[in-house]
Amino acid sequence: MSKFNSRNNVLIVGCGRLGASIANRYSESGINVIVVDKDEDAFDRLDQLFAGDRQVGDATNISFLTNACRIESATRVFLVSGNDNVNLFLAHVCAKVFSIPRIYVRFDDPDRSELVKDLPGVIAISPFQLTLEKLTALEKEDEQ
Repeated sequence: MSKFNSRNNVLIVGCGRLGASIANRYSESGINVIVVDKDEDAFDRLDQLFAGDRQVGDATNISFLTNACRIESATRVFLVSGNDNVNLFLAHVCAKVFSIPRIYVRFDDPDRSELVKDLPGVIAISPFQLTLEKLTALEKEDEQ
């Protein structure tokens, strides 16, 4: 287990394709990464050279976030679990309880973004919205 300084970690909740890709990118850059998933097999998605910490557990458990995940040391948190309700709950916890400076939260349902719009440091991302914006931009390019 590596040593960490105060507020210099990236915490990623969810090690699906997106979470693993984010974790691998930060790890390759030499940044301290802690990735959390309730399923230990999810860590198979991480690169062999991944140098961060892997934590198996329930990220909605505040004690687990504090002790195993060292959430107080996070400068950024990526909430990319496959469950919008978990991501929503954790966005509120990260912003209001732990005052994380920057929180990225993915919602499959783009309407959930409204529920975090007033939280400091929270940026909501929806694959649906990103895809719609990209397709609209491509269509405009074709029209020119």
